[in-house]
Amino acid sequence: MTEDFELILAREAQLMYERAKGFTPFKGDLTIWRGEIAGRGEYRGLKFEVEVKIPPTFPFDPPIIRMISPTDHPNVDPETGRVHLSILDQWKPEYHVYHAINTLKGVFAKVPPRPLFKKPQKTPIPSLSESGAEVPPSEFLDRIAALERQVKELQRKLQEKDETIASLRSRLTTHAEVAIGTVQTSMKVPVDEKLELESEKIAIEDLIRSLEEKFEAGEIDPTDYTRLYRKYKKQWYIVNKKLQSLRGEVESS
Repeated sequence: MTEDFELILAREAQLMYERAKGFTPFKGDLTIWRGEIAGRGEYRGLKFEVEVKIPPTFPFDPPIIRMISPTDHPNVDPETGRVHLSILDQWKPEYHVYHAINTLKGVFAKVPPRPLFKKPQKTPIPSLSESGAEVPPSEFLDRIAALERQVKELQRKLQEKDETIASLRSRLTTHAEVAIGTVQTSMKVPVDEKLELESEKIAIEDLIRSLEEKFEAGEIDPTDYTRLYRKYKKQWYIVNKKLQSLRGEVESS
């Protein structure tokens, strides 16, 4: 892992903690984040677990998002759990991981996910001949001791990782203060708001596309289609107007 990529991961970690509440690194690995999105409607109270992987080519390539919880949703592959979003297909290097997560939350807010119930597969119980002879007590204790050593080693590595993250955050903050300056600091709010609006716009476009596919497949009647289409188009128009206004502010500043 290069030093530049470590700095990128540290920056993404800082933004994730600030703007993607509930998502944390999986086993201390900053390239894998896991979190939960709450269910809605009749599935209120359920939690849908999400995993986000940051590839080595980030930010030029998008993060990979998949549902760990079996999920029934138009934007989720039922077999692999892979999440499909327009923001991922139209990824830009200036986007951040939390933009993709917030876009997914927006899509789920408008079209709530449902649990996907799969038929459980029976796991064959190994016979004595398949599993071998019974493990002697002494060997069993040796295995426990080895596992305890592995746990301690992992805890030590995790502590080192935490110390590295703290060091990278400190360095990143120092570099940012020197490089950004007062002009870019004053532009930060409109630029961040612009990216948020772009994410929301893409999420609404996803909903419109999904609605049209359902209408063409005969899964929704014309009355509901017209009502929802007008609703989403109105939301898209409002977001687009705000986005155009912000673009003008950023370009003129």
